[in-house]
Amino acid sequence: MFRAEQEIGQYVLVRRLGRGGFGEVWLAERRAKFVTTKVAVKLPLDDLIDVESVRQEAVLWEKASGHPNVLPIIDADEYDGQIVIVSEYAPDGSVEDLLRKEGRLPVRKAVELTIGILSGLEFLHARKIIHRDIKPANILLQGETPRLADFGISRIMKTTSVSVHMSGTPGYMAPESFDRKRTVQTDLWSVGVILYQMLKGELPFPYENFTELLGAIVLKEPEPLPAAIPPALSEIVFRALAKKPEERFASALEMRTALADFLIGISQPISSSSVVLPAPADAPTVAIPRPVEAPTVELETVVRSVGEMEATRAAVPTAEIPATAPANEIPATVAAANFEIHAPDAMPKPAADNPQIPIYLKIAAILGVLAVILGSLYLFNRSRNSAVDQATTGVEVKNGPVNPTASANAADPGSPNKPQSVDQTEQNSAEFEKSIKAARSFYEKGDFARAIENARTANRSNPDDYETKVLLGNANFDTENYEESARWYLAALEQKPDEADVRTDLGLTYAMRKSPDFDRAIDEFDKALASNPNHQQALQNLTFVYIKKGDAARAAETLARFEKVDPKNPAIPKLRDSLRKITPR
Repeated sequence: MFRAEQEIGQYVLVRRLGRGGFGEVWLAERRAKFVTTKVAVKLPLDDLIDVESVRQEAVLWEKASGHPNVLPIIDADEYDGQIVIVSEYAPDGSVEDLLRKEGRLPVRKAVELTIGILSGLEFLHARKIIHRDIKPANILLQGETPRLADFGISRIMKTTSVSVHMSGTPGYMAPESFDRKRTVQTDLWSVGVILYQMLKGELPFPYENFTELLGAIVLKEPEPLPAAIPPALSEIVFRALAKKPEERFASALEMRTALADFLIGISQPISSSSVVLPAPADAPTVAIPRPVEAPTVELETVVRSVGEMEATRAAVPTAEIPATAPANEIPATVAAANFEIHAPDAMPKPAADNPQIPIYLKIAAILGVLAVILGSLYLFNRSRNSAVDQATTGVEVKNGPVNPTASANAADPGSPNKPQSVDQTEQNSAEFEKSIKAARSFYEKGDFARAIENARTANRSNPDDYETKVLLGNANFDTENYEESARWYLAALEQKPDEADVRTDLGLTYAMRKSPDFDRAIDEFDKALASNPNHQQALQNLTFVYIKKGDAARAAETLARFEKVDPKNPAIPKLRDSLRKITPR
């Protein structure tokens, strides 16, 4: 295993950024006499190294470098027996991190990110490179600039590229990918999936079971985007997600141009969660009277404005405010459109033959208008508070009142008629968001102890959150506390029993213990493969465990399945060698 401060050639490892079936990625420093440069170092594990695969990836990545939306490769070499692939370091995480934190993005931000992604793809496709694994985790961020990364499964394309094996991340794979056929439109499908995800906060085909996911991608249409998304943008997204490649955009340039034209067509930033209505052109302006010593001409102006208001209020449209919109988020123009200010019917009107109005009548008129305005605001606030009380009365908290005196207060006629559990629920929600955000941040920095501490706090605030349990499983696994890791993975699987990734990680916890429980590990890998028969990591781990048990027959059978799914996986030669050692001659 690699460790912080370990020196590999000219690179000093700082902290781990991620791990996968190939090995690990670390933030490292290249230290020179006058400057220290931060870089990302990809480190294949010793028993998974296939030198030819590494060479091919490095050559392809170098060919793809040279564009602001493509993360460039810096070095690919072998130092002290360790192969490394070095790229620039993107300090602001990935689009996956962004979506995890924000859920869905405002329309303008989502479109601008997509335009950057397409610009990078344009560069790749011009060099006959299909990325083949476009997904949020492979799009890194430097400020607001997206940069394509991870060219481990990219390939030089012919007119139609045909692979001997499937590669990519299933949720982002185009229908033709499952037939091992790929064109530039295959990458554009993946971009369409990401844009859909950024706008809606979920994948267009949100299935966890591999068979269901495959069927949906090939046969079903995605659910419509939220109604607030402009139709022109929805049309672009769904064109990118057309089942037939020829019905999608012809190129990354064409899709990028369509999105750029869409941005030009919108006059102001649009939020994916709300559309701000434009202010009515003839909406009245209520003049606020100055102090009493103001000149009479100002008072007359106010009186005239009341008459103009009566004449124009019929033209002000009445907008409907969604019941779920928080009061402090109601656009000012919507709020204004929902109020109609009526002058009192008994307001004195000037006689036609007597245009001179006594000053006391003018003052009375002004005071009357102010009274109506203040009264309307009072009634509005009172009705709104009443609605809030009705909505919150009777809210059931799963674990009962947190405050032990809440029940007594509810029965006490002298106590406020507001359930304590509502405030406590809001407090728990805020504490959860703060804690889980900190936990993710510490985990990404490799500070697993503090990640665990904050994730535990988040779990106490929201015991039902699935991602918190997975994070606790991962962080404990990384600290080699496999028993605790297994406990959290099991808790997560109670909610999502068909999640193959978590099931595979659980199997690893049993296999990695000081006293390995290979039978339980095999059972978990089998369950993962029942959910996803082509789960590469489960097949690789299952082969490894059978070899460790000395079960050559089952190891050979599983290895054959693994090779069929991913024949170029760099782990296969090493597994084959290990299997040969335990096979009777």
